[in-house]
Amino acid sequence: MAAAETQLPHGLVLDGELVVWDTEAGRLSFAALQRRAAARAPTLAARWPV
Repeated sequence: MAAAETQLPHGLVLDGELVVWDTEAGRLSFAALQRRAAARAPTLAARWPV
């Protein structure tokens, strides 16, 4: 928690969703989150089909 407090803006509220921090841009990256999800989707679907 302490590491997040030093990097995230004061007053930010996280609701438990996954976020990806772009260290080069110094902000959250929705595009990186989408790439991560897409890369893992086949593995997750094979393990836990819905």
